[in-house]
Amino acid sequence: YTYAYNYSFAYPTVSNTVIKACDKVAVMICPSASNYMKDLFNSANSEAKTALEGWHNYCEDLMIWMYDANFTNYVEYQPTLTGVIADNVYKMKQLGVSYVMVNGAYNADGMWDDKIRAYVYSEMLYNFDEVKYKAGADAYVNELVAEYITAYYGDYADEVQGIVTALQTAFNEYGTLKANTSSASKIDIALIQDQISVMDAAINANNDATMEKRLYAVKASLLATLYENSKPLYVSQWSYKAEFKTACDNAGITMWSETQTITDKFGS
Repeated sequence: YTYAYNYSFAYPTVSNTVIKACDKVAVMICPSASNYMKDLFNSANSEAKTALEGWHNYCEDLMIWMYDANFTNYVEYQPTLTGVIADNVYKMKQLGVSYVMVNGAYNADGMWDDKIRAYVYSEMLYNFDEVKYKAGADAYVNELVAEYITAYYGDYADEVQGIVTALQTAFNEYGTLKANTSSASKIDIALIQDQISVMDAAINANNDATMEKRLYAVKASLLATLYENSKPLYVSQWSYKAEFKTACDNAGITMWSETQTITDKFGS
């Protein structure tokens, strides 16, 4: 197969000529610069939409390599657990896409929300329920999110589900999880602090080592989201720094971003 990525992203065109690949050619397209808060066929991703539809007309076998990670901050919660996932899968199936690879953070660890998105994507790609999708894309995704959280977090599923719901609701309302934006439409930073308190209570009540690691991963992402809302002039002055590093240690999280470790960012 051939790979459509960066300089080769645009599909081939020749004036007044229809170009078709032979049936032995498969094209894997990578819309790496897309806004994954929107589906790949949304007007916000016009370049990806044009390329996907163009390559679809060029070849019979279209594959997609996409990303679902914030490479500048692995730990911060990524608010993409929405109907966008269902929209992507539905439209990929309409195009007859034969293979989909959804990449998380390749050199990160403890990314709890990545695991949920991977579960939702895999379930939908394997057995897409068009009836549920047409009844409501968000509800369809939420059902699978709840299914995963119930199985993975057990006695603390309600707490984790509440955190996901609170953050997704805030993002859907304001379009950001940033409180330090100049816009009048922004979240109250107390929302994130409240969710940290919820996770502290769960951690204190838990006595299972495996579950402790999972719960600390959730707390670490909340603290990373809080950091992005309260960046001090000097990282050393951030009042939550020690608490964040403890959460990362207990969750097994070592990377802040693609190129920076937690120790690089916050010190030893």
